[in-house]
Amino acid sequence: MLIVLLIFLLAAFFAFTPAKKLVRLTQFAGPAITIALGAILTIAGRGIVGLPMLGIGLAWLQYTRSRLK
Repeated sequence: MLIVLLIFLLAAFFAFTPAKKLVRLTQFAGPAITIALGAILTIAGRGIVGLPMLGIGLAWLQYTRSRLK
């Protein structure tokens, strides 16, 4: 039920967000998901997988930010 609610909230957000802002937001989606998964795996005790994933996500975020400037 919570997942369905989250999907509807995301759909409403994307429906009312201007296109230029959406393009900028979606460029950060990949790094954000990678960082979140890395953090979850690290907290769950899978640091051997989570920490490198966290590092890759942070590097990807820095690359994306530098490319936008």
